[in-house]
Amino acid sequence: IWRQNKVIEDNYGWRVGPLVASDLNMYFHLIARTLDHHKPFNSDLTAHWAWNRLRRNFPSALACVLMPNHLHLILEVEDGKEAIRAARVRLGRILGRTVRKSDKRFGHLWQRTPMPKHLASREKLMRELRYVHLNPCRAQLCKDPLEWRWSSYRD
Repeated sequence: IWRQNKVIEDNYGWRVGPLVASDLNMYFHLIARTLDHHKPFNSDLTAHWAWNRLRRNFPSALACVLMPNHLHLILEVEDGKEAIRAARVRLGRILGRTVRKSDKRFGHLWQRTPMPKHLASREKLMRELRYVHLNPCRAQLCKDPLEWRWSSYRD
């Protein structure tokens, strides 16, 4: 179950997801992209499989969006370095298994996962939450973020 805390709105009236303010925790934006514009998540079967694993492995994610050729995760962590390292390992395992689910492709499917972006202020966090949830709309996959099946915005 993903976090069901208070849903807040930013200055523009966008619902940006659950947020519990804490001085102890840090927020990070992780992105994983495929090589050569391969789209493993165009298949509903593969997308459903990956979505279930993302939800199971990152139950406290503030935001998650699965796009046809990449994904976004915004995580809240207490111990930044160790927690992010563990999150990247879990994400790598999910992505590696996605290759076997999506097709019989050999070799690397995913780009090297870049270092997560640290969201040091409430404003940066709000901007990234809005960016992640609007990503399917900007890619013209839907008109409203609530329409995108593989988004935590629907939670």
